[in-house]
Amino acid sequence: MKVSVISMMAGINKRPRTLIFDLDNTLIWDERSVKEAFEAVCLFAQQEAGVDGEALEALAREEAERLFRSYDTYGYAEAIEVTELEALWARFDRGDHPMLRKLEEIAPVYRREVWRNALSRAGADGEKADDLSSKLAERFMAERRSRPFVYDDTFTVLTALKPTHRMVLLTNGDPSLQQEKVDGVQGLGEFFERVFISGHYEVGKPYSIIYEKVLEELGEEVRDCWMIGDNMLTDIKGANGIGMTSVWLNRYGREPIEGMKPSYSVSSLSELAALLA
Repeated sequence: MKVSVISMMAGINKRPRTLIFDLDNTLIWDERSVKEAFEAVCLFAQQEAGVDGEALEALAREEAERLFRSYDTYGYAEAIEVTELEALWARFDRGDHPMLRKLEEIAPVYRREVWRNALSRAGADGEKADDLSSKLAERFMAERRSRPFVYDDTFTVLTALKPTHRMVLLTNGDPSLQQEKVDGVQGLGEFFERVFISGHYEVGKPYSIIYEKVLEELGEEVRDCWMIGDNMLTDIKGANGIGMTSVWLNRYGREPIEGMKPSYSVSSLSELAALLA
């Protein structure tokens, strides 16, 4: 089992007391969940309206990005890293920030508009697009919720690490949705002492302030913590920014971003366990 040591920063701690894990596409396989949800919904639309399912998926993704960016909530959503695809199924019913309440209000309209516009662009007539858009919006929410996938090594590695490490989650996004993702995988939340969600803090990774707040609430020093995540622009950049040991989980052999070096790079959670051993 090969572990790639990308760089060794001064003062790196080889025996961390606390492991800070990212959630999406680190422990849970969110990309697969979303992809399969789209495929199921677009197949249904193909059967109901005669549109091309693959084309509809591409159009729905385009419309989601375009429309989500048009709302005045976009700046806040970007800061806490709520994506346009998450807004297709998030309830936004937790958290106190006024923008979360506004997102809660906007979301039902947003979902219908995304599917209506995509259907129209895919060739469905106007009346059919109007009638079917609400069904597709509801169906996507249900399909995504029915697919709480985790990676094959998630539970094995967490079980192995729990006796010897303090473990917490630090995830960007809407408080209600991110907590739902954790709760939707039976037993996942039991491994973690705390779940920190950017929506409770107004900004997310890579901003240093959220890392500082996590350390303060845990009573930990930066030298005693490692950050493990798949996203170089949030997980790795943020950890590096405060001098925390960073572990890039690079399952798909992606090229690193120039000028951004994690402390370690691993291709699986199993390699992380070997590194810690």
